[in-house]
Amino acid sequence: MYMLKIGQNLKKARINAGLTQKDVESHFGLRDLSMKDFETERLKLPAEMAAKLAEFYNISISQLLSEEPSIDKKFLQNSQLMQISSLFNRGEMDLLYHDPVIRAYLEDFLDQILDYSIFDLLTISMSKKEKNDFSEQILKTLGTLMSVDNKITECEMNFFNSLINQLGIVGKQKSISRSMTLKHLPELKYFMQRNAAKHFLVWMMFYLAKSDGEITFDEIHSIEECAETLKLNRSNFLTIKKHFIKGSN
Repeated sequence: MYMLKIGQNLKKARINAGLTQKDVESHFGLRDLSMKDFETERLKLPAEMAAKLAEFYNISISQLLSEEPSIDKKFLQNSQLMQISSLFNRGEMDLLYHDPVIRAYLEDFLDQILDYSIFDLLTISMSKKEKNDFSEQILKTLGTLMSVDNKITECEMNFFNSLINQLGIVGKQKSISRSMTLKHLPELKYFMQRNAAKHFLVWMMFYLAKSDGEITFDEIHSIEECAETLKLNRSNFLTIKKHFIKGSN
């Protein structure tokens, strides 16, 4: 079995199912990091567990054990979107830590950086209501971006609904979902004196736009309009943009 690339297959099947490693561990009562050990092939996957995972992921055992797993667009987009979701998970900093504005902000929380998500640290001084309102602004802005190319994928909808649940604002789901048909720009009052939060949103928008493999002209225009509404420093915006679109100005 372990002459095969089973770890890669395990990871692909899990991501295609829209699940995190913790989701799977919780479902089967596994210890923390068990799935990481299986997916990196640090530990051998027992045959009984392989059968259970195949059933849970709704695939066949042969697909799970295939030597040449196909890499499809759905898998790639799900992988990208799960990276964005990680910004709301405790201790996950890598995706944005190279942004100097965000990194400078996080330096004030070095003793807490492993216990909170970037999002939690950006909203640490907000009341519960302010945090919910701020979350709503982010999701409405992302909803508008998702719809500008007139093709919202299943992966994007799963990601969007997952964030609504993750942020605990299910009660605002209808209002948030309307942003996909009614254009929404973030309200500056929620970002005043919060430059790191502005950067956070713009990075998320670029990552979301890039998740399906390309960033369209309409998506770029939507992100630029958002940055202008937030009064984001133009030079800082171009630095972020160049991370995704080489040679841009």
